[in-house]
Amino acid sequence: MANQYRGEAAVTIGGREYTLRPSFDSLCELETLIDASIDAALKQVNEGRLSGLRAVVWALLHECHGADIRTLKDASNWIEAASDAGVDVFEAVYRCFQLNIDATIQESAGTGNPPPAQAGTSTSSSSAPVASA
Repeated sequence: MANQYRGEAAVTIGGREYTLRPSFDSLCELETLIDASIDAALKQVNEGRLSGLRAVVWALLHECHGADIRTLKDASNWIEAASDAGVDVFEAVYRCFQLNIDATIQESAGTGNPPPAQAGTSTSSSSAPVASA
């Protein structure tokens, strides 16, 4: 299940839910794949470059579905299946990045509302300041 607080977007194809997740690692993989920045990748998508869309989709599916979507050809097959199922892949990609932009704006404004911790998880923060010696 996609967690919008992590910038994830869900796409359902044939009764199966796929999670598009722009994790730090998957975005680094995308930059390596296209040998350009994230901005350049999104510019390719905005320009309607299908190879750019395929690379971005591969990266967004990589984190949660890397075992199924291993290659760019797998990403192409997923895009075709999504399109056949009536999914607007461009819209799904934009939604995923928009969720991240919205979350970043909320965080910087101090209005973020992250989900409560699940039972059995620690509520302590690993971002506490380190005491200096």
